[in-house]
Amino acid sequence: MSTIDSNKTRRLREALKGIFEESGLRPEEIMRMVEYGSKGYNTHFSPYRREGFEVSYALYFLPEHIPKVFILLNELQKRFTDRLRAIEEIIDVGCGAGTAAIAYSIFFEETGQLHLIDRDKRFLKVAMDILKRFNMENVKTTRCDYVNSDIVSALPSLYFFTNTISENINRLDRIVSLINRILVRHSSNMIVVIEPLSKNGRDAMIKLRNEFADRVLMPCISPGACPLIKSDNSVCQYSIRQDISKSLEVVVSSTHRMAKFYYLVLSSEMPENQSNLFRILQYPSKRPYGFDIRVCNQKAIGELRIKTSSSLENSIINQLSPNDVISLDPSIEISTNRPVDFARFKTGLIRL
Repeated sequence: MSTIDSNKTRRLREALKGIFEESGLRPEEIMRMVEYGSKGYNTHFSPYRREGFEVSYALYFLPEHIPKVFILLNELQKRFTDRLRAIEEIIDVGCGAGTAAIAYSIFFEETGQLHLIDRDKRFLKVAMDILKRFNMENVKTTRCDYVNSDIVSALPSLYFFTNTISENINRLDRIVSLINRILVRHSSNMIVVIEPLSKNGRDAMIKLRNEFADRVLMPCISPGACPLIKSDNSVCQYSIRQDISKSLEVVVSSTHRMAKFYYLVLSSEMPENQSNLFRILQYPSKRPYGFDIRVCNQKAIGELRIKTSSSLENSIINQLSPNDVISLDPSIEISTNRPVDFARFKTGLIRL
């Protein structure tokens, strides 16, 4: 799994710690507001709308949500650098505490224009406060219900929908229409969708993948319709589980938490064929000849049998995790009957 450099996580913790100290809120009070307020907020009704709920939400959930965005940005940066350079505006749709905008500004440090969209002015205020701590000045905000508003930018843009579509599952058809308008508006537009590991999150992802099968940039590693789309609706949107670094926590550092989520990246234009790429679905399994690695690419899903000999090669294989992408020489014919020699890997492998 991707590793984010400690400099970036330290900057985030410093910002959150400053907000925590200035808020005057006690940890136990923050936990009560998160527990009783989140569900109510998501249903447009809150039994616990005291002043400080938005700050509590940010302090508790940003250490969980921001690393999710880091994982995807890390792969986008390594595989699609030119596409990111063409982006002029970062649009955080249903931004809440500004998860995506904050993650993007930390990850790249220099960004184009940031645009925060949310229906709640208090969340917009919290997000702006955090971004100011990173000296981000080129930020605009729009207070609206994005499902019923025209939010499509004229600029080539990267749109983030993080933990918001599942909250609007009853209006999914309208969101699909919005996403379609975004994709046809500009050839450089990309959309990142992140949803929690819940029934609504899964339903939203399957609906989007089925609607935009020919526009899925990630987790698919080749263009075109997914060959598995009719066989198993859960294969492509397999979940990612990642431990939350305690170095990010300012409220619940003594508690073990794990970020569990689905993701999807849609693009107006698809890349050239990358049939030599394989995305890892499960941890490698040790075998007498080396390792079996369950992988997926455009052609099929199956076991990639890797023949290894040296301890160095074994240690590299052992470091692979679900969601990593590995590359083979395109001339290699993959056979289920015999292992592929590790030496035939193109430049070793790509770990994202």
